[in-house]
Amino acid sequence: MATKNEKDTTRARANILREFLTNSEKLNRFDHKEIYEVMDLCLSCKGCKSECPSNVDMAKLKMEFLQHYYDANGVPFRTKLIANFNSSAKLGSVFPGFYNFMMTNKPFSTWVKKISGFAVERSMPEMYETTLKHWYKKRSRNPIVIGSAGN
Repeated sequence: MATKNEKDTTRARANILREFLTNSEKLNRFDHKEIYEVMDLCLSCKGCKSECPSNVDMAKLKMEFLQHYYDANGVPFRTKLIANFNSSAKLGSVFPGFYNFMMTNKPFSTWVKKISGFAVERSMPEMYETTLKHWYKKRSRNPIVIGSAGN
């Protein structure tokens, strides 16, 4: 609805899947860049399932498609980066000042966004100087010790 483009509608997603699954000559019928481009804007919100009289679950179909597509073409760097955000955040939290400088530095952050597949106009998350665990330990009168016999 936001793009006002037919190819970005749920109907288009269902139609392209039906077309390629029915008429594709490839062994992996999900291995088509055209399907990937149409599925890319799907947010997997499941709104289409509740609104569709046939209860078509495009979010589930998208996940199935992506599995087969990634098996054939590999997982994109952007997807890996988002999936492993905890690891990259841990790395950034070691030197938060340096990380924040690099993410707010226009030339460097533009380069990072282009490599990672994010829109250049987006802002990247910044790291706080103190981790939540450290903040909690400093302020807690009776710190909870995980794994102790008393808990």
